[in-house]
Amino acid sequence: MNREKELLERIRQLEELNGILQDKLDMIYSVVAPDDDAPEDSDEQFEEADDDEEDDAPQGLVQIQLPPKTNAQKVQQIPTNQSPKRV
Repeated sequence: MNREKELLERIRQLEELNGILQDKLDMIYSVVAPDDDAPEDSDEQFEEADDDEEDDAPQGLVQIQLPPKTNAQKVQQIPTNQSPKRV
């Protein structure tokens, strides 16, 4: 009986987490492919670009600026038989 309650609680937690992740995924899709530009058929969502089309500015792409790495994030490249050394 106690085990069943634990499993039901875990299922509830996972369903809640799934809902949160689905909301985040929906937000990402709304940025990447807004509804008014979305193709009607899901197979047409990602089409290959024609080579003869010359377009200087790619459309529908978003550039994300990442913050510069801190000293704690920089790791020196070393041979694999040694442990990493922070710079």
